Amino acid sequence: MDVSEKFLRATNDNSILSKGSAANCGYTADQWTKLFCRKSRRRSPLINRGYWIRARVIKGIVSRFLACPTLLPKQIVSLGAGYDTLYFQLFSRNLNDNNVKFYEIDFPELLHIKSQVISSNELDTKNLTFIPGDLRYFDGIKTKLVNKGLDHKAPTLVFSEVVLTYLDEVYSNKIIKWTTEFFESSVFINYEQILPSDGFGRFMTRHFDGLNSPLKTIDLYPDVRSLVGRYESLGWPKVVVTDLIGFLGSIEGSERFRVSMLEPFDEFEGWHLKCKHYAVSVAAKGSCQQFIEDICGCWKSRVPIGWNVMELPWQRIVCKPLLRRFAHSSCDLGDDSNPFCKCGSHLVHLTTGGFGESPLSGPGHRMPSTVVLHCGQCQTTQELAVSVDLSRMHCSLVPIGSRACVVLGGRKSPSKPCKLNEIILIQIDGVLGETDLEVNSSVISCHGDAPCPRWRHTATNLDIAGTRHVLIIGGRTTDRVLDDLLVLNVETFTWNRIKASGLHAVHSHSATLVNNTLAICGGIDSQGDPTNCLAFIDLSSLDELVATVTYVSVDLPPLYSHTAHSLDTELLLVGGVCLDLVAVPAVVTVGLVSPYPIRCFKLNISNELVLINGHSSTIQRQTTNTVVLSVIGGGCNCFSFGTLINPGLINLECELSTD
Repeated sequence: MDVSEKFLRATNDNSILSKGSAANCGYTADQWTKLFCRKSRRRSPLINRGYWIRARVIKGIVSRFLACPTLLPKQIVSLGAGYDTLYFQLFSRNLNDNNVKFYEIDFPELLHIKSQVISSNELDTKNLTFIPGDLRYFDGIKTKLVNKGLDHKAPTLVFSEVVLTYLDEVYSNKIIKWTTEFFESSVFINYEQILPSDGFGRFMTRHFDGLNSPLKTIDLYPDVRSLVGRYESLGWPKVVVTDLIGFLGSIEGSERFRVSMLEPFDEFEGWHLKCKHYAVSVAAKGSCQQFIEDICGCWKSRVPIGWNVMELPWQRIVCKPLLRRFAHSSCDLGDDSNPFCKCGSHLVHLTTGGFGESPLSGPGHRMPSTVVLHCGQCQTTQELAVSVDLSRMHCSLVPIGSRACVVLGGRKSPSKPCKLNEIILIQIDGVLGETDLEVNSSVISCHGDAPCPRWRHTATNLDIAGTRHVLIIGGRTTDRVLDDLLVLNVETFTWNRIKASGLHAVHSHSATLVNNTLAICGGIDSQGDPTNCLAFIDLSSLDELVATVTYVSVDLPPLYSHTAHSLDTELLLVGGVCLDLVAVPAVVTVGLVSPYPIRCFKLNISNELVLINGHSSTIQRQTTNTVVLSVIGGGCNCFSFGTLINPGLINLECELSTD
């Protein structure tokens, strides 16, 4: 066994464990995978979902091919099959179907082990033929296939499930070209990774590099457009390519709901980014062309929006690792009367919660019960322990004075949301960087109509009739997405519900105060889909517990897990998960007057690993023509590749609109 075969076999071993986990947790109907697992391991809900959609892609297309009455007899060829059990899933009830031949190709030693498992469990393989060989030396495999009865006249489906990407282009192109030249009618399916140049993509490719299984063609064919061109250049007359976001939209709502109820889940950023970075290519010729038109017609079009995306100057700010976190919350504290930092700055940022690393807890944890104070002027950072439990994610943090703020909601886990009838008051005394700095914290029991526990909501500080309040919009709880509007009087700590008919259920959105109006933008809706909604809530009648909601039409890509700031004429949306643009936006600006013009800015990240989602942000400074935004933390769990967390602070310099 050479070195390449050794590492590629390791990818098969990892894959079969993950497929087994997905089956054991109810995502897929596969009773055979466990026979090939040397051990059982429960993967995270994010990984289980990833293998569910992978199975839906491959099994769904192959099943439709088998069911097509006009394509007879049929042949199926699996490239690099490994321990995959698709044959047994498909033929467990149709083992007497003599109109189908199924071929599996992989390394000889691996197929030998698979044969032993099949024999010891007395599985029926009447229609199955093993072809041992190395795909890099495909001439010998072609001969073996023909000798085993492969018929060039029979309609044939050939598929690769994250296999060809491990081969040099010369080898993979040879296989793709042979499939269209050898058969009169054929379908070729390839499931593989794309988009290697953004933060998630770089993290993904480095993961495979670290496993000594590099993705050898991803830079040559990095996106949907280039994959279409690849298959067309190799002779395929009909080609359809989509990323998994496009495929996800074709799955019936009942199945998506079933999957959403299998396990508590709250890793939307990692889930959507994984789906954006995997693609399925389907190419066809002959009588199979109509077949792929039938099965691919319901896929969502995934042609990227053709915007002029401008580059944005940016800078990493070196600071202590206290701000390496995501799913946290931050707010600005201070006023013009007294310096808050030893450097003389009157403004500091307070951060709490989230997931990341800290000197008190180490890496890879929900952050401990501490607050972190940071001065953007001198970069002084200090962590202070508090006496109440602040280890939570996706909470909101709202200032209610120059040196006081409240923590609302959040979650311990997706099944353990934090109550909103109890909020946490944090008060800071002293000067950052001096020895007298201390924090006081307490739990406040609220009165009135207490809202249900929630996280991924928004909280906005505003005055109603001269009294300070906090306005809560949406969010999610254990079993649903919320569509309510609530207000907390922070002088009496009393909750009231606001009547706001027409407000959509949403979470992971932004809410920004613009004069006496609240601008709600983006988020994830009750179906689990990112949205591009822009709504304005008139707050002039809040003292009567009534608000008017108006949704406007805007040419904005669906966006969530972003932050937002308002200027005189523009709304600044910072970062977020955006699925309809190839370039990941660092800042999207939205004009506040119809027709709500859009500008989009990206970062040239070179070889950096940057994810601007799950972050917090603040306006560091502003001039007549520019605004400098500080992005604090950010990141997410990146499928099975690990957890990517930004190193601390990033400053973005954005030009303001002159219109």
